[in-house]
Amino acid sequence: MKKLNDEDIQAYFQAGNSGFWKVESEEGKKTRLYTDEITDELFGITEDLSPEKCMEYVAEHIYPQERECFWDYMEELKSHESEAVYRYMHPVKGVIYIRCTGRRVPSPDNMIRIVGYHQEAGDIVHFEKEKLLENRLLQQNQHLKDENKNQISYYKELLDTISVGVLSYTLPEHELVHMNAEAMRIYGVETVGEAQENLGRLIGAVSYLNQNVIEKLMDMRYHDGAVSYECVIPDGKGHLTPAIAKTEIFYTSDGKKTILTTFLDISENVTLKKSLKEAQESNAVISAISKIYWTIYSMNLRTDSFEEVVGGEVMHRLTGSHGCASEAFRTARKSVVSREDQKTMREFFEVTTLAARLQQEETIAREYLAADGHWHMGRFIVKQRDANGTVTEVLYVARDITEEKKQEFEYQEQLKRIAQEAEKANISKTDFLRRMSHDIRTPINGIRGITQIANHFPEDLQKQQECRDKVLTASGFLLNLVNDILDMNKMESGTLQLEEKTFDLRKVLGESTGIVEMQGHEKGISLNLGAVNIIHNQLVGSPLHLQQILQNIGSNAVNYNHVGGKIIVGCQEISSDDRTAVFEFTCTDNGIGMSEEFQEHLFEPFTQENRLEQKANMGTGLGMTIVSQLVKLMGGQICFTSKVDEGTSFVITLPFQISSDRESKMPESSVENVSLKGKRALLVEDNELNMEIAQFILENENMLVRCAWNGKEAVDIFARAKPGEYNLILMDIMMPVMDGLEAARQIRAMDRPDAKLIPIVAMSANAFQDDVERSKKAGINKHIAKPLTGESVIREIKSML
Repeated sequence: MKKLNDEDIQAYFQAGNSGFWKVESEEGKKTRLYTDEITDELFGITEDLSPEKCMEYVAEHIYPQERECFWDYMEELKSHESEAVYRYMHPVKGVIYIRCTGRRVPSPDNMIRIVGYHQEAGDIVHFEKEKLLENRLLQQNQHLKDENKNQISYYKELLDTISVGVLSYTLPEHELVHMNAEAMRIYGVETVGEAQENLGRLIGAVSYLNQNVIEKLMDMRYHDGAVSYECVIPDGKGHLTPAIAKTEIFYTSDGKKTILTTFLDISENVTLKKSLKEAQESNAVISAISKIYWTIYSMNLRTDSFEEVVGGEVMHRLTGSHGCASEAFRTARKSVVSREDQKTMREFFEVTTLAARLQQEETIAREYLAADGHWHMGRFIVKQRDANGTVTEVLYVARDITEEKKQEFEYQEQLKRIAQEAEKANISKTDFLRRMSHDIRTPINGIRGITQIANHFPEDLQKQQECRDKVLTASGFLLNLVNDILDMNKMESGTLQLEEKTFDLRKVLGESTGIVEMQGHEKGISLNLGAVNIIHNQLVGSPLHLQQILQNIGSNAVNYNHVGGKIIVGCQEISSDDRTAVFEFTCTDNGIGMSEEFQEHLFEPFTQENRLEQKANMGTGLGMTIVSQLVKLMGGQICFTSKVDEGTSFVITLPFQISSDRESKMPESSVENVSLKGKRALLVEDNELNMEIAQFILENENMLVRCAWNGKEAVDIFARAKPGEYNLILMDIMMPVMDGLEAARQIRAMDRPDAKLIPIVAMSANAFQDDVERSKKAGINKHIAKPLTGESVIREIKSML
């Protein structure tokens, strides 16, 4: 027998717009996808991608809700041939439906190779009979896979609940594999045993609407494949069930050849056909159908004639109630269809080619834009075939799909907006990283350069002091950059925690304005105190974040100002009740101001106004984003007004609980009078530089210091010490061998009185509130954030001793 050559096969698949693909996967390597030109066009691949990148590209464009099902389908192909229909986000066409068929083929032991073909299934959403059957089965089988892929018994039980009949038996033994409840109902059998006993009779009693199907079914037993058809199934009790069915060959895991037939009872569809044929006698049915389809024609292809079953006003005026079908469609097309769709719809409405186009189909459809701007869907449905299977009569139905297309266009626009926003975000982050690279390197280079300068003037004390001051300034700027990034990361992940502690509002205001005043003094900018009206001074809240808000606003007023500029800050308690007080914080400057365009983006991350006079103040672009997020987290509001060259005014409203804590705190002057001379401290730190700094701070106050280089060493030293030998433990958190939290827990757990009472102070670069809470749970009394400053460390120690 002469076999088909490669060109024949390629021509066949090209005619059906089918594209080949091959997938290869190996353990430890990325999955590879190989495609031909048709598949590239189907997936919208325009670049010359590597097989690995090609697989990633296709996976990213699978419709999000169907990606999990898609990967389940790829896993299924590793064991047997299978078929699926899924939605795909085409870069040009938008959302399309793709039919995929594939199977595993022989390959080297360490490789899995799967080949198959793809087709665009454009009419899947219009419920073609065959596609309806396939999709309903695929969808319901997918639920089975999601529930329990490995439980065959559960799979069979669940098949009994679906409305699609399933019949499967082996070849050549004709041993029944499965027959679900719907199949037994249609065939009229009560048990699987009865079905097995009469299997030959049941199969042989089925009649086929197209006699060619019998030959195809017989041929399939020897050459594998699949056949779709319409049939009538008798139940042996006088009832006939019309059905659409699909029979295919597959092989079980143990290699048995098996017939699988799935069929759908279409009694309702047959009834609808009869109702349409008798439309003049069934006005109720026509009225119901006309609510969906505003035009329904019954057409005879042999006589090229039509009769109007349901006619819209426009179509009835154009074509009348009956006449020549070709002329009617020609007239309707010229009058109704938009200019851009004339060519496409001319081909679709061509009556002389309808029989050929419907030879292998039960329905074909096409969307088009009407001249009035509405979208329509036209559909031809097979009504009658002759003994040879040639279509002789069809129905033409049309309906308005404007709303559906509107939703589709809106979805496509939404995808474009999302892509544009993502691109914008990527550009912003790229700019941010570029600025960060500059802003981080600048202070680091400054610190290194100033240190080298100081080394050249070892005897010049004034020069040494100048260098030290500049190092502190540069390191402070670097610390602020790091804090901004960490704060933003916490906010984006939703893990930023606010403190709930008692604080002195006047003290927080004084510290914040003091820092801003120093910054302004260096640039020749004055800070004045405006209206201050504070009734409730002791509050409960997050003073650290309040200070961060006020300092960010104040620092911006300094940075975006000019020599001789002025800043006015104020605080007013605008309302209160027994539990809560609401405060209004204001900051006004006469600086350079902001343009109206930039004001709309002020609180967006990574954004800064690109004006010449602001070049010297380029930062992370996160400061105002952090402020707005903190204000929101604290239950407040922020608003502002600004004009270019006139200045900016901020108003921040924040609520705080009124403190009921009556405990008197030790005055600052009393803390300063506490002497640390002779006090013994156990200092635990794994970093040599940090150890040297902390040891200097303590010994500078005449304290006696014992050093430990990890948590385990600290626990051992404390355990060997006499009770009361140490007055204080200063503990780093992140250390090798044993971290500070575990060391604190073990010390607190020791059976000796001083283990429960000795003050433990944490030193850590982890300065977030949740880090502080973890320290407290471990038994640590205080948490000091690095980098350490002598004044803050000694103040905390004195307050505890």
